[in-house]
Order: sequence, then structure tokens, then C-alpha cells
Amino acid sequence: MDDLARFMASASETKWYALLQSVDPKHVITLPFPGPHRHTLCNSPDPSVGIPSLLNHQGKGKGMHTRSFLQVVVVILSIAAFIGCSSNDSPMEVSNDPGQSEELDLESSFGGYTKTDDAVAFDDSELLESEDDGIEAEDIMEDDPDVIDLGSRETTDIYSVRLAWGKLEGDSSSTDLVDWTGSITLSQDGAIVVERILRFERGDYIVRPRTERKLVELVSHTGPHWDGLLLTIFDPQDLLTDEKASVVNELTIKLGEFEVSYLLTDLDSLDEVIDVDDFGNQFSISTFMVEDFCPRGWIAGRWTHTAANRGVFRGHWRSRYGLSHGWLKGHFGVNDNGRKVFFGKYIGQNGEFRGLLRGHWDVAGDRPGGWFAGRWHGRNEIMGALRGVWSSRTDRATDMDNSTDESTLTDRGHGGFFHGEWKARCSDLLDDDFDSGSDDISDDTEPDEDEPLEDEV
Repeated sequence: MDDLARFMASASETKWYALLQSVDPKHVITLPFPGPHRHTLCNSPDPSVGIPSLLNHQGKGKGMHTRSFLQVVVVILSIAAFIGCSSNDSPMEVSNDPGQSEELDLESSFGGYTKTDDAVAFDDSELLESEDDGIEAEDIMEDDPDVIDLGSRETTDIYSVRLAWGKLEGDSSSTDLVDWTGSITLSQDGAIVVERILRFERGDYIVRPRTERKLVELVSHTGPHWDGLLLTIFDPQDLLTDEKASVVNELTIKLGEFEVSYLLTDLDSLDEVIDVDDFGNQFSISTFMVEDFCPRGWIAGRWTHTAANRGVFRGHWRSRYGLSHGWLKGHFGVNDNGRKVFFGKYIGQNGEFRGLLRGHWDVAGDRPGGWFAGRWHGRNEIMGALRGVWSSRTDRATDMDNSTDESTLTDRGHGGFFHGEWKARCSDLLDDDFDSGSDDISDDTEPDEDEPLEDEV
């Protein structure tokens, strides 16, 4: 199923998505589409552009209910017949985007990136070799009748959660083995489904059989790298007693000697990195609420400083369930107006153009790290938004001020990391911290969070 799933996903860059999003977004049928996307769609399935199929009858999103098989098939066939594909499309131009070694463009609209196809993984062998979708967890709770019932209820809040722990930057010199064996549990009624297991090695595993739907037990050890999980959490609101209704459900994560708890009401939009010890081990959590007609997923990769206040990033663009949609690359720095900006590009599995990225970044707190937030632009319109956090160790990052002094350039080029989320054409695109407001990077005023979203050509 993994090979098939690479050609399918939960998100769409088209308006057809809103018409047919009613079933499990793990599986999507890609259809040819007119206009700028036509050449790409007719020649290679795009896991970011499509409509859901009925390969899995079980709805996952809040309020998702399976439609009649015949009804959806008729709609799909009608769209396909109406649109069609032509074999006369001319080949698309190959990208000539800025490279890592070139001077970073921080002043033009999209940092020098173009709306063209590119080589697979931007012809970056390290990025290509780092491709790792993890493995499907095959959690028995996914097919549990009670969990299926929870997922079908309008009154159940559903959260997607990405956890990672260990040497998040990677440290090939590390010889220490850290025991993270522990558990993940809810304080009240609800359920946790393990969707995907990330980077577990021999001797690491989920304890099976699972005896409680609100408890996950695991065995994990890390050395120079990290382990992680993708989870779906179901928080029923209508099953609570009057006594429990006054207490918010809580997620508690115990990993070795590390422990942290979060109110489930805080999981609608959360990105956090926590230093666990003095040896470079960290814990990270990213979350979002699952909603109908609002495709969302994950981004993660390397955040590399080539100077005190500038650098590059490279990473993977994934579905909510952790399957690869493609790659993103970009650069960040401080422009002539003193604003911390980033630019980038997103391509599909075969190098197909998927979008240009731009937004803002900054530092946060006492530790060397911070946040980024911006928008994802298609060929002729704004497709969605992205946000996340970045981090780097103090011995790998220098003064993170607004200085543009070229003397701060270093030859270190060491990578930190970033992780975050994307979402496509959701109705609430501007009412959370996905977007810092306007993505106009030309002036030196602070972005207005209430500025309306305007499509750009």
C-alpha cells in the first residue's frame, strides 16, 4: 500500500477538493486538471493535488461520513470526462533557481525562485538520501469499533500529533545510548491511534497488544539520531459526565526520565522544542486540529546558518499521515529594510512545481531557535500557509541579531533543524499563527494580523 499511497494524499491545491472531501484523506485519486497544472497532472500523479477516493471507507476527519460509492464514482468520472488530457502539451521549463553557494536574494518578490519544474529533490543527493517515510504502525485501534464511532461523531475533536525525541539535529559523533522507554496517555475518555512509526530501529517498538485505547506504551532508544511517532487523538465531548466535563482532557508523554503534559485544547495549534539534557537531546511536538475541507500536513528538514543572520533550509513536504509529497528548499535572512524574511520552493516527487513560499522568521526565548510563518503561492493564487519552529545548538549558531555585516560569514554551514505544518485554502487561514499577516516583505512595518488575504498573480 505504501507504493500506491505515494501517488495519493490528503491535500489538494485545487477547488475540486472542497467538493469531494468526505472520506479518509489517506487516499486520493489524481485527475487531470485544466490550466497551469494540466501538464504536470497529466504526466505524473501529484500527491498534493487530487480528490479523495473510496479505497478506505472509514472517515477520519471531524464530521466525515462516507458517501455512496456510486455517487462519488459518477462525480469522478464526470469530471474526468469533462476535463481530459492532451498529448500536445509542450515540456515545461527546468528551474534555474538560486543555489546554496550563491548570494542569497532577500529583496525580490520570491527570492529568485521560479514557477518551473526542477530536478528530483532539487538534485540534492543528501536530501534524497534522507527520504524516510517511516513505517505504517498498523495499530489495531484504527479498526476498533469504538474508535471508528468516535471518529464519526460531530462532537469529537480530532488532533494530529507529530512527536520526535533524541538528537533532533543528528550527531554522528555521539556514542551515548539514551533510554526513552515510556508511555503516552490521555487523562480522560478518548483514543490514541498510532499512525506511523518514525526511525525506530531494532529493539524499539510499540508494546502490543494495546490494552487501552487511551494508552500507548513504547520501547525506544536513541544514539546519534532520533525516534518519533505520528498520532491521531480523539477527544469526545459528548461522552463526558458532568463531573468530567469541567476538567479538560490532558495528554501526558513520559519518555525515560522526561515527562511533559498538554491540555488537549492546546493541541489545535502547537509547535514546541524542549531541551531534555546537556548532551543535545531534545523533544519536539507539533499538532493541529483535523477539520473537514482543510487539508494539512507536515514539513521538516535542515535549517543551516551560513552566517549569523542568514542561511538555507532543505526538507520534506508530507501528508498528515507522513507520506512524502515532495521536497522544499529555501533561504532566510534580513533584507535591506531590516525584516527577517524567508523564501522557498516546493516541488513534487518527480520535481513538478508545486508552489513558491515566502514569509517571516524570528528568534524566540533564550535558546538558539525560533519560529517561521508564511504563505504558499501557486501559479496564480495563494494556495495556503505554513508555519513551524527551527532550532540549532549554541555551538553551531552565532549571534542572531539584525546585523548584515558580511564579516559575520562563516564556513561552518552546520545544520540545525526545522519542523512544522502546512495547510491549504482553509477558511481560517488568517486567524491563527500560521500566518503573520501580510506576506509583503518590502516594508519595515510589523505585519498586520487582521490584513485580509488577497490572491496574487
